[in-house]
Amino acid sequence: IAEEGRPQAMLEAKDLERTNLSNFLEDRIAAFLAHERRVRAKNCGKRPDQVPTAEGITVRIVNANDKTFSMLPNFREHFASQGKRGGKAAKADASALEYRSKTLLLFQKVEGVDLCLFCMHVQEYGKDCRQPNTRRAYLSYLDSVRYFKPDNITAFAGPGRCSAEEPKPRENPN
Repeated sequence: IAEEGRPQAMLEAKDLERTNLSNFLEDRIAAFLAHERRVRAKNCGKRPDQVPTAEGITVRIVNANDKTFSMLPNFREHFASQGKRGGKAAKADASALEYRSKTLLLFQKVEGVDLCLFCMHVQEYGKDCRQPNTRRAYLSYLDSVRYFKPDNITAFAGPGRCSAEEPKPRENPN
């Protein structure tokens, strides 16, 4: 049954397919936020249930496709003519590289709406890929927005701090 006001065909972030990676990341984030909440509560002399915490966090891999990077002939000729690059011989036959493209999104439900707060797009090259890309991951896009709730949880609250607000600048002793 659909939530009131939401078309039945519109999925929520939590309804998107789960993966081992999304489960792992959600568990790690939940553990970190629980620890952070306990530390803030202790620093404030309160119980953990008396300090706000982030809720409604969902991590999903929304795209995971195998792709091929094809090198243009001019680039291939240039690198082949260089002979060596980084101590490894350039291969004239390295015209295509297989990789997996993944897009990871982090959502937080705020007032009934799933807000996408973080996006990361990577290219993963496996053990069978040629050097120098063997077992490498390249971060091709990263973005985030500042709508995380509660908004004072922007960094871990260190010892002696009651919240995660930015520390005040220190006075210059000179």
